[in-house]
Amino acid sequence: DDGQTRGSSRYQNRNVFGSLAGPSMGMVGDGLGLVGDLSREFQGADEGVTGATVNTAVRVMPFHNVPVIREMLNWYAKPALQAAVE
Repeated sequence: DDGQTRGSSRYQNRNVFGSLAGPSMGMVGDGLGLVGDLSREFQGADEGVTGATVNTAVRVMPFHNVPVIREMLNWYAKPALQAAVE
């Protein structure tokens, strides 16, 4: 095995919406998952908001890919949110 048989990890964590209808629908699926996680958290479930939820929240945030905003999120907001979840 020369390592050439592995699939691309870029598409490994895509949801069904993103796989079938493209990136815009994938973001809708991510947003729906985020709403589900938040509603479970407010209902007092054991598995509500996790570190993955924080990552999703940052990913679906408008203008998250603008360099200045992305760095602010990565340096300040994301670590604080991750610490609060754990």
